[in-house]
Amino acid sequence: DEEQIEPEYDDDGNIIESEATIPKRKAKAPRRKQKAEELFEPEELQRGYLTESDINIRRIDKPERFQLRRIPVTEAKEDELDEEADWIYNGAFLKATISHQ
Repeated sequence: DEEQIEPEYDDDGNIIESEATIPKRKAKAPRRKQKAEELFEPEELQRGYLTESDINIRRIDKPERFQLRRIPVTEAKEDELDEEADWIYNGAFLKATISHQ
C-alpha cells in the first residue's frame, strides 16, 4: 500500500535525498535490562555479593556489622561520650608513664 516515490536527481545525476525518498525505519521496542537474578545462579550471586540482602546493606548508610547484629546499635548519649572522653584523657595524659614512675 505504500506509494512509490520517484527520486529526484541533481545536475550531476546524483539522487537528492529528502524525507519523502528515505524509507522510514520502524522504531525498535526498548529492551528490558535483565536482572542479575535472571542471568546468574544463586551461588554465583552470593559469591559476588549481589543478593537482595547485600544490595540493601550497601544502600543503608551504616556499617554492615551494625545492620547484621541481633541487638541493634544505638546512638551514645552526650553525657556518656563526655565520661568516656574524660577517662581517655586521664589515662593518656594525666597518669605518669612507665618511664617516669
